[in-house]
Amino acid sequence: MEDKIGFSVYFSKSIYDELKAAKQREGRSLNQQVIHWVKLGKLLDENPEIKTALLLKQQLQ
Repeated sequence: MEDKIGFSVYFSKSIYDELKAAKQREGRSLNQQVIHWVKLGKLLDENPEIKTALLLKQQLQ
């Protein structure tokens, strides 16, 4: 079993509203949605080539 640590995080109202919408859409709890987004952000930070590919794709649209 993975160790868990709880702590408070404060979000702007707009980010919170986006989290609520995404959790509904994806069928996750609010906590699961935050963890999902944190993992995605970590993945992007650790793999700058992904960011480059996404920016290129956005520019080509």
